[in-house]
Amino acid sequence: MKFKTMLKSSVATAAILAVAVPVVSSQAQAGIANGNDNALTVSGHVNRSLIYADDGSREELFHVDGGTANSRMRFVVSGSLTEQVSVGALHEMNMITGVDAGAFDFDGAGTVDKDQRNIQDWAMRQSNVAFTHKAAGKLTIGKSTLVNNNGTSAWGGNNFGTGGLNHSGGMTFVRTSTPGTVSTVTASSAFGMYDAGRGDQIRYDLPGGLPISAGIAYEDMGVWTVGGSWGGSFSGIGVKLTYAHSNVSANSTALDYTQHISMALSHASGLGLVARWGEESAKAVDSTDDQATGQAFEGEGRMIGLSYQTKGITSLGSSHFRVTYGENDDTIAKGDSSERMGISYVQKMPAGTSMHIGYEEAEYATTTITDYQDISSIIAGVMVAF
Repeated sequence: MKFKTMLKSSVATAAILAVAVPVVSSQAQAGIANGNDNALTVSGHVNRSLIYADDGSREELFHVDGGTANSRMRFVVSGSLTEQVSVGALHEMNMITGVDAGAFDFDGAGTVDKDQRNIQDWAMRQSNVAFTHKAAGKLTIGKSTLVNNNGTSAWGGNNFGTGGLNHSGGMTFVRTSTPGTVSTVTASSAFGMYDAGRGDQIRYDLPGGLPISAGIAYEDMGVWTVGGSWGGSFSGIGVKLTYAHSNVSANSTALDYTQHISMALSHASGLGLVARWGEESAKAVDSTDDQATGQAFEGEGRMIGLSYQTKGITSLGSSHFRVTYGENDDTIAKGDSSERMGISYVQKMPAGTSMHIGYEEAEYATTTITDYQDISSIIAGVMVAF
């Protein structure tokens, strides 16, 4: 892989790194009156970044929303029904204004799609009600984090993902033979760990305090998912193992299930390691279902990440570094392959402020097309949490 984008334009690089100037924030106080005895907490963050992107034939500097996560706002309600049973509610919204850091792309004129510049996306991210019994566990109803969401990490920084691409996912690959024409293959579609994000569900989780945490959920159209994690320590090394299985056969003519497993190791020195693997099982390959009309291939993904965190660099806060590498096979079509790498740095500071800088690069090829050009991007920005 090449680091060509890093050196192509000193002007663009200087503009990006200018975002790294520390932000001066002041403490504020606010009160919210409630009509009942529930507690209400309002939180979220505003996240703004610059991205210098290169698809092999075009390159440009973009102002975007997000980077480590989209700007968002959440309302968290908590209350008690009895001494043993508590009730809670969560409503969380994205607050994307302008171009989404994970979704932008070049148009035919070589600039970002102008329709994306005016996006104002206040889409719902989570909206749910939960009942928690101290001995019996937790029942969640509504849109929430799915059981097969894999957030296992030893990193400790802001949430740069480990499954795919953070700030190049919306870009489309361009062929050397047709540099003026984008393909239909987006970078995000070529990668993944076969886990999930958020969705509508009825979910049950085991009570806290057990050696393992586990949950089972019924989602839309007969999809059900089960997953769990275990954490422990051996000779000063923290260990966390996670597994999830999602049976999607009732709602898919192509797939029977998806599954993934991950492991994270952390050491008191600040060093960490995370490894992930995921796959899908296709009906047309593995079953005798005469209604199976879907794909004749099964995707698989693998990734590894090394991290380091320390408080010894600056008195402002902790510093977090991570390098990740991943690859996928048979993800979009039989015989295709993709590779990606990323370097991330997050500097935490007072007043809920953090600075992030990152670089990532991706490549893709099929059995018949091997001249797709690499996609790469550099991001730098600031997030202020509240």
